[in-house]
Amino acid sequence: MERGTKIFKRMLGVVLAIVMCMTLTTVQTPTEVQAASGLSSYKRVSFYKSQKIGNTVYSMKYNDRYNRYTIYMRRNGKTQALVRDCSGGGFVTNGKVIYYTSGNFYSYGSFGGNYKNIRIKQYSISSRKSRTLLYKSGPARSLAPVACDGTYLYFGLCTQYGGAYYNLSIMNVRTRRVAYTNYGVSDIRRLSNGKLLVSATEFPHGGSLAIMNRNGSGRKLITRENVTQVSVKGKYIYYTESKYSWESRKCRCDLNGNNKKALTKWSGGLAR
Repeated sequence: MERGTKIFKRMLGVVLAIVMCMTLTTVQTPTEVQAASGLSSYKRVSFYKSQKIGNTVYSMKYNDRYNRYTIYMRRNGKTQALVRDCSGGGFVTNGKVIYYTSGNFYSYGSFGGNYKNIRIKQYSISSRKSRTLLYKSGPARSLAPVACDGTYLYFGLCTQYGGAYYNLSIMNVRTRRVAYTNYGVSDIRRLSNGKLLVSATEFPHGGSLAIMNRNGSGRKLITRENVTQVSVKGKYIYYTESKYSWESRKCRCDLNGNNKKALTKWSGGLAR
């Protein structure tokens, strides 16, 4: 009887071990979130448009006396000044860090102010400390961040057009390496194939349209024409090309920028 009890306990132990192994092997490990999907977690705040993240509103206001912007956060009815040395007309934040530009005012120019000692900074909202990621002696137009995905920061030269920037640049915020382009930019969106779509529709007559990888490699210009409208539906990018003669046409291409096709003929007005 005692021997039978020992055999039963031994068999029960084996069965329990098998069950535990099966349980461990069937538990799924958390999916690693790719940084590119973080584009949506960072919001761009400008001098003309505040943004809300959670229960906090972020905004900025220009100080004529110092020729700089002050960055504010408002939470639970209380407003706090976070940064007082911002020289660009916009910044990006995810509610934890702020990426912005700081510089010393030098002179007024036809495209806005020129600055010296321009720095792109990363500011921690919790610690209230900042660090410099990039430095340019200038004098030059100020820079401003356009987007961020947590790994790469996308920024450009400020213009008099508010949310439109020249010469999109891409910086790895860890290594601080920068890739430069000659693309205009006002919006960056992630496509379903992982590539980024770069448009510049906020320029008065539109701008170029391009795709690239997150780090700025694999750049491909879809069109140099003035693109005034862009949308993505399914497997296609739809865009409206416009001319200074006030003619336009509707076009499309695939998500790799290939198989371009004009959907309408050039005609007066804005093609729909």
